[in-house]
Amino acid sequence: MDAELRSLLIGTLGLDAALVAAMVLAVRRRPRSPADLASLHVPGWYAGTAALQFAHFAEEYIGGFQILLPLALGLEPWSAKFFVNLNLAWLAAWLLSVPLVRRGFRPVFFLPWFLAIAGVVNGIVHPLLCLRAGGWFPGIWTAPAVGVAGAMLAHRLWKGTAAPEEVSRIT
Repeated sequence: MDAELRSLLIGTLGLDAALVAAMVLAVRRRPRSPADLASLHVPGWYAGTAALQFAHFAEEYIGGFQILLPLALGLEPWSAKFFVNLNLAWLAAWLLSVPLVRRGFRPVFFLPWFLAIAGVVNGIVHPLLCLRAGGWFPGIWTAPAVGVAGAMLAHRLWKGTAAPEEVSRIT
């Protein structure tokens, strides 16, 4: 296998796992009413967490995360083009789906779940990367805020959604 492809596939396995978990949650939990989502401020937390993720991405990019993370994993560095396009595509999807989440449109709910899970993972992994590096690692300054926002978003999503059996009891 090509070294660059191997680096992309192995280096993003954590994101892949978070995406699978988000899809499972989106399938297993149905959004409650738009009024419930609004009262829990789900759309606002979603948009705010996406904005923090943009700041986190900018910090990572400026610090060379796309080079240093793969190297720390014994992989080839990622191209700036790949790293920027990946992050901007997810940011666009998150921000463009906010109105659909506000309406409780179930097919897009894997997006806020993914952002919440990825945020929590960032909040945990970046300090561990700093420990491994013996000092600073790109993304450490914004990771705690992204982690807390991700946890808050996950909590609100959990309260703003219900398992199918809960939905039948509510209606």
